[in-house]
Amino acid sequence: STGIKLAYHNHGPEFAAGGLEIEALYRSTDPARVDFLTDCGWAFSAKANVPEFFAKHHKRIIGFHLRDFKNGEQVPLGRGDFPIRELAAVIKKLNWQGWTINEEERLSGEKPGEKAVAPARQTLKQVFGK
Repeated sequence: STGIKLAYHNHGPEFAAGGLEIEALYRSTDPARVDFLTDCGWAFSAKANVPEFFAKHHKRIIGFHLRDFKNGEQVPLGRGDFPIRELAAVIKKLNWQGWTINEEERLSGEKPGEKAVAPARQTLKQVFGK
């Protein structure tokens, strides 16, 4: 044994088709060797119920990339349709202690900087209370 543990990071395709691929990855990988860094934005854009998915798999999720979408376009966290408050409630209920990382990445190439980070920071403080 090498003692190495991996963390798998998803994009949208793993959650397409009702999440068949991501569920297969959870079933077919060894929990002692593979954890998951869930990109919630891509999961959400592929129509996943992220709070429900997290509740089911939280023991193997070590972190999140949080991003938000409105009408198919990424927007600052808290300004779109991503269910951040519902996810935060499940995180608090389960007393999960992993990482939450706001990820700002525009397919358009736009670099909104503080225009995106400031609202995201405010949203994170509101929903997580820190």
